[in-house]
Amino acid sequence: MKTTVLLFGVGNILRGDDGAGPAVVEMLRRESLGWLRAVDCGQNPENWLSLIGREHPEEVLFVDAATMGLDAGSIRRISPEAPTLRDPGLIDLPWMLLLASYATTKITFIGIEPRQCGLGAPLSAEVTLAVAETARSIADRRWPEIPLLPLTR
Repeated sequence: MKTTVLLFGVGNILRGDDGAGPAVVEMLRRESLGWLRAVDCGQNPENWLSLIGREHPEEVLFVDAATMGLDAGSIRRISPEAPTLRDPGLIDLPWMLLLASYATTKITFIGIEPRQCGLGAPLSAEVTLAVAETARSIADRRWPEIPLLPLTR
């Protein structure tokens, strides 16, 4: 089966809730989803973007811890036009600019609000639940139902 969705889990598993993206990838790797390729790209998603050109997926998902000003564990789709994408610590703008060369591919950002990102901290209870909910939404192909973060807060 052709990979139709490419998922990049972004984050540092050694920094508590910042590991939300890789945790979603780990959960999805346990399932047999032939249409999905899930990649833990750590803190360097730019090193993995060439997969988009090689695999030509219909859609690319990025899952990352995102400071959105919401309750810990909140999950939102984030529009590429959102002003929050320019905030340090959400999604790094320089590698986002590299995505411009893949303009024909649908790209979706999913953010999970962290509680704690301290070195050596585990995933918080709220983010652990959000990771499971996000993974289930992706496995069931329901990620378009995740609420969209408003363009202005």
